Amino acid sequence: METLRGCRRMAVDDGLMKKYYRCFELRDAATNPHYIGWVKGRGYRNRYQLKLVLPRGYPSVQPELFVTYPRELPLKGSGQLINNLGTSHAYHVLGNGGGPVQICLTNNWDPSCTCVQAIHRGCLYVAAYEVHLITGRTIAEIIEEWKKKLKPCRPVLNPTAGCAPRREVAPLPLREPGHGVVPSPLKPPVIVEGRRPSPVNLSAAGRPTMYTMAGGMLGRRFKGLRGTLERIFGL
Repeated sequence: METLRGCRRMAVDDGLMKKYYRCFELRDAATNPHYIGWVKGRGYRNRYQLKLVLPRGYPSVQPELFVTYPRELPLKGSGQLINNLGTSHAYHVLGNGGGPVQICLTNNWDPSCTCVQAIHRGCLYVAAYEVHLITGRTIAEIIEEWKKKLKPCRPVLNPTAGCAPRREVAPLPLREPGHGVVPSPLKPPVIVEGRRPSPVNLSAAGRPTMYTMAGGMLGRRFKGLRGTLERIFGL
């Protein structure tokens, strides 16, 4: 953040973070800028601390996102830790020598992406991990299933409007057979002292561009949700 351009960009990012993730605090802005904050979802077993490190050269250089609490994330039923997997597509993590879990953000990062998108990626990751603790499936499998369940809207007849067509969305199942209630990917994680997140990136002119997603966590519309998930997860 040494240059004037870097300082201006940092100011834009900080403004967006204060709007969408007020519970995340910017620390060491002058020397080693990073955001740190807590995420707790409805029905989650754990609360999670995320740390987003902004390297020299940000935003051209992709930031690094870590789960710093719990420090160890166990795999269901195996006795192993995600921390020790190294780089793994199945669990969307990068090798970190057994240290805190480093979440793989995306394979197509560019300077238009912001800290809000990165933190939002972390919130989705811990939601998927909570489902893994119940079902034992990999993070990648859980994300793929969520994407398949995002059914397109279908036109139906509204008898109160003279048979004029309207849009309706089929409800999504929130239960796994034999596993009870599963944390819903379409319900918002409860961010400690924060607002509901909404992914934001910057246009070429530096103005915020909103990406609306479904089910309260990301908005109420399904339009464009699949493409946005692919952009965030790099799938």
